[in-house]
Amino acid sequence: SQLTSVLALPLSLNIDYRDALGYTALMLASQEGHLEAVVTLIERYGSIISLKDFENHLDAYDLAGIRGHSAVLDYLRSKGAGPVVHPFNIHFHLETAFGPDHNHWR
Repeated sequence: SQLTSVLALPLSLNIDYRDALGYTALMLASQEGHLEAVVTLIERYGSIISLKDFENHLDAYDLAGIRGHSAVLDYLRSKGAGPVVHPFNIHFHLETAFGPDHNHWR
């Protein structure tokens, strides 16, 4: 793909540059399910998997999970990523795991 061709070029920039919301290229590629770009960003450029956005404190793994990109989730898990459940975001993780109708917990 054209994106992969661009990513194959040598880069002399901060691969983990953040936009105004705190998103990195890896976060956006994960959110959109672009596995080939995710692999390239991590393996070729060393993109940091654990960075979180500024507002919701979501990382690449969380963003892929929200959109249901299982291939990206599997790859990120193979690199050590995974859900971290904190009391303030337990609802998010329950919804991600069980869907929006996890009312059986109530």
